Amino acid sequence: MAFMPALTFGQESYEPFLKEGKTWKYNHHDMRGTQYMYSLIVKGDTTINELAYKKIYDVSTDAYQYALREDGKKVFCQFQNSDTPKLLYDFGKNAGEIVSEEIDQDVKIVIMVISVDTVKSGDRLLRRMKVVENYSESDEIYESNYSTWIEGLGSSCGLDTPVRYPGNYNNFYSCWIGDDILGESDIFSATGIDTSVNDTFKTMDGRSISPDAPIYDLQGRRLSAMPQKGVYIQNGKKKLVK
Repeated sequence: MAFMPALTFGQESYEPFLKEGKTWKYNHHDMRGTQYMYSLIVKGDTTINELAYKKIYDVSTDAYQYALREDGKKVFCQFQNSDTPKLLYDFGKNAGEIVSEEIDQDVKIVIMVISVDTVKSGDRLLRRMKVVENYSESDEIYESNYSTWIEGLGSSCGLDTPVRYPGNYNNFYSCWIGDDILGESDIFSATGIDTSVNDTFKTMDGRSISPDAPIYDLQGRRLSAMPQKGVYIQNGKKKLVK
């Protein structure tokens, strides 16, 4: 019974993303055989366009990388070569909801949540999300074309990299603050647990999706009702209504 209050708290609370001294470690390896570990740390504050940010440094070189800002359950990044902050994560989204839409070199990029569950890290219960980029271009969701986020830890493929892309060979290794280990690499593949924040179910092919996910047309626009005929998208999968 002594452990119940901590567990209940973990279910109901949000794990903040940015804390002074919080450190992420990643493993980098590429097709040429290059492999090394690197770490990033939250160190210091800054103000950009009158908004408060936390500065991120490379641990080994002490070189400033970029600034992050947390607004509710959203995390924004201000890169040094950009005047516009980029939304990296929204840990409050549910399965079937779009995280972000943006135009990059005249190409529309849509990131959508395809499942949400919960994983345990110590006495914390953390929300885990699977997201897919440009879901309208794929009929099926495979393990190779989605990325995983965990509340408080970020993405499996890089602190400032919400979704995996060709040529990105960074993989989450661990995250800690002081002596407190917040998560290690196996948490991204750990078996999820049932909690009150779990809003997904399993399909026969093993995918976790929402039965009440929103419906979108092929341009990524949300529809208010099921179309009488035509092609629409729900849960990251194209469906045909004749």
